Amino acid sequence: MSENVLVKEFEKRIHRFSKEYDALDSKHKSLSILRITIFVVLTSLIVYAASDKNGLLLAVLAILFVVAFGIIIQIHNRVKFERKTASFLKKLNEEEAKRAEGDLSKVYQGNEYGNQQHFYSTDLDVFGSNSLFQLVVRSRLKQTRDLGAKWLLNHADKRDIIER
Repeated sequence: MSENVLVKEFEKRIHRFSKEYDALDSKHKSLSILRITIFVVLTSLIVYAASDKNGLLLAVLAILFVVAFGIIIQIHNRVKFERKTASFLKKLNEEEAKRAEGDLSKVYQGNEYGNQQHFYSTDLDVFGSNSLFQLVVRSRLKQTRDLGAKWLLNHADKRDIIER
């Protein structure tokens, strides 16, 4: 796949996730207003039923309050999660588009793994700016970056490579 085609694919994804985020953000805001409305209306009705000493109405409203509020919170939390996921996927595709264009300026360089005594790490630009490490290792977790650096610095036999 050529670089230009790859960048265009990432841009399509960025557009798709951006639209998805906007739709979910709108839904999230509407659900927030609905939650407040349900809370205020049902709380007011419960107070009214309690002051009217209508035990049956009070019980029904209390059950309705718990069920309705619980359902709306579940829906709201699901939409909130989906919105966060869309935002993450948009950002991820933006980062990948920049990588495909050769812009590694914001990508972790792994300089602390560089070893001047290693027989090929400096010659092959394994670590640092515009390095193999930046192209291969995408993790933000230190343990995973450590593992990636270890793999880049140490010879592996065919079986280990296949397992990876």
